[in-house]
Amino acid sequence: MYINLSNYMESVSNPNGRFKTLEGIYPVRDCYHEPVMTANRLTVNFEMTYKGEAYTLKCLLNDSLCIENLRNISDYTRLIDSPYLTSYTYYPQEMLVFDNFDNPLYVDVILQKEPEGRKLNDFLANCLERGDINSITEVMRKIGDLAYWFTENDFSHGRLTASNIIITSSCTPILINYEWAYTTRSFHDLISLAYMTIILYLSACESEFYKGFKRNSIPIIRELRKNLLLLARGLRETGPEPLKELVLAIQKSRFMPDKHMCDKIAAVAQCDIHKSEDFIALMQRIVGLHRFYPSETENTPEQSRYTHVGHMNDMLRRVEDGQYVKFVNAQGKTIIDGNFSDAEDFAEGRSVVKVDKYYGVIDTTGRYILSPCFEDVEWFPELNVIKALMDGHYGLYSREGEEITGQIYTKMLSPGDGLFAVRKECHFGFIRRDGSVAIDFIYDDAFSFQNGKARVTRNGSVYLIDTAGNIIEELRDSPSKTYQTHSKARTEIFTEFDRANAPATHP
Repeated sequence: MYINLSNYMESVSNPNGRFKTLEGIYPVRDCYHEPVMTANRLTVNFEMTYKGEAYTLKCLLNDSLCIENLRNISDYTRLIDSPYLTSYTYYPQEMLVFDNFDNPLYVDVILQKEPEGRKLNDFLANCLERGDINSITEVMRKIGDLAYWFTENDFSHGRLTASNIIITSSCTPILINYEWAYTTRSFHDLISLAYMTIILYLSACESEFYKGFKRNSIPIIRELRKNLLLLARGLRETGPEPLKELVLAIQKSRFMPDKHMCDKIAAVAQCDIHKSEDFIALMQRIVGLHRFYPSETENTPEQSRYTHVGHMNDMLRRVEDGQYVKFVNAQGKTIIDGNFSDAEDFAEGRSVVKVDKYYGVIDTTGRYILSPCFEDVEWFPELNVIKALMDGHYGLYSREGEEITGQIYTKMLSPGDGLFAVRKECHFGFIRRDGSVAIDFIYDDAFSFQNGKARVTRNGSVYLIDTAGNIIEELRDSPSKTYQTHSKARTEIFTEFDRANAPATHP
């Protein structure tokens, strides 16, 4: 039986009689009286109230989640007395859901208690706005305590980002969302905490460093990772010794014992916030802010007129001036000025650009790989191919813009497992990146491959096939029906989400 996001939404919208043990649980609703929810490829998450407290109800969307592991994590959070973990309870066969054919099924759910506080990004932004450096320092100290806790307990979060850390009113970090967690020790969580400590410290030194990340803020750790060498070299001449030691520890992290990393994280919280002009200039060089956030004595029109400043990719930075998009180098010098109405950041030497209402592809010199004459373009750097739409038909092009297939397909999905699901005339098949046919055009409908399996329909029957076209399993249900009481726009969103996240196997 296939359960999708729309089926979950229907049960959560009408909770009375739908839960075996969680009677009295109700959804938080938005201004349109719809349940407030978010979703990713693993779970759909509903904001709920239960016994007067805030919770998140997690419904499983992907069979790749290890049920046994989720149960272990649930038991672990229930038994261990940790100030850094929240309640995360697994309920087997708890919620009654009806599939698209009105067949009833009780499904497993997870109920996570929501800690009172702010996510780490929001907390940092609020502190900087109020000038509350003491609270940032206290959070750094308690992140050091959290690092020690990781080394003493058999727990690995597995996805330790700023959005998965809640900071309470006492500045204690509490971890949430354990779908990727395991009850084993891991060194990767310590590395994530080390990067967060560095960004917290640098932001406390100079708020412009934090503002330079804009909406991305702490999650853009990869920007800092790329510049560790620059930071390490600069810290030898200016800046606090504990921060230098932490940076060097990250660089040598494959060989650094756990306890040593914890010591260095904790040491940063103990040192004074550094206000040296040389050190601030060093931080600004790390993210290129010296050209886009000039001082009061260096505020030229060229430096201050950008409405958006992107991140450095392939030695080029995408900037907007309110009308057009162009690319500049690390010194702010214009390298590509094509009067683009829109453009994507460079990836592996290619960027998709928009001129008026048409799309093309350029290289890092500004040379057109594909002229801007297409209705839509997608660049897949992992496959070195370009997908382009012209006159309602799709085709593939090489990295150098050479035609691979021609504009012969009426539909082309995003690639999965190296294969594109495409429709030619009335039937679907699968092609490789070189345009050769991998699986014949014999299907009435098809989904992209995921983990070696794809869902296809032929003569009214639904199957799972492998990348050779062999039938793995015949399925009884069809995903075409959606929950009809929703608005048309919302139904279309759910249908596309369910299509993109349909699990590979079904109970």
